[in-house]
Amino acid sequence: YDYQLWRTARSIADLGAYRNASANLVGADGAARPEAAAEITASTFRIAPARPVLGRVLAESDEAAGAVPVVLLGYDVWTKRFDRDPQIVGRNVKLGNSFATVVGVMPEGFAFPMAHDLWLPLRTNVAGAEPRRGTAIKVFGRLASGMSLENAQAEFASFGKRLAAGVDRPGLAVGRPVR
Repeated sequence: YDYQLWRTARSIADLGAYRNASANLVGADGAARPEAAAEITASTFRIAPARPVLGRVLAESDEAAGAVPVVLLGYDVWTKRFDRDPQIVGRNVKLGNSFATVVGVMPEGFAFPMAHDLWLPLRTNVAGAEPRRGTAIKVFGRLASGMSLENAQAEFASFGKRLAAGVDRPGLAVGRPVR
């Protein structure tokens, strides 16, 4: 819920969110090994732009409830676990007890936000979450053109005060689920 409100900030051009995860990835050799993963918003790739070596980055449509599970591989995982298979995009790989379709491979050295090797869409049900009851996430963003850090701090302080006071904002009801 709070993330949905923060996305309306005029001082921020793009806002992204993630949470750390670990995924047991089955590689080309059939062995499952844990990999550092980030469940992350597609907006990340506008904030920290990097062109994939193969395929594409995550898209907003990947975050939708019911979307086909997808994964974006890091260069080292692609190299060490899949022998740089040039046909990896479109292949289903096993992650734990489920499968995900590989949509791309990131360039060597890309590990945003913190030494991650896999990226999965962050899927949260924020529309029905009450304030401070949703999934714990870390948020990052890029200032809008012409805005200062002070502008952003003031705007977010205002959001915090409104949330703490339970003040409603059009389209988002504080203190009760949005329908």
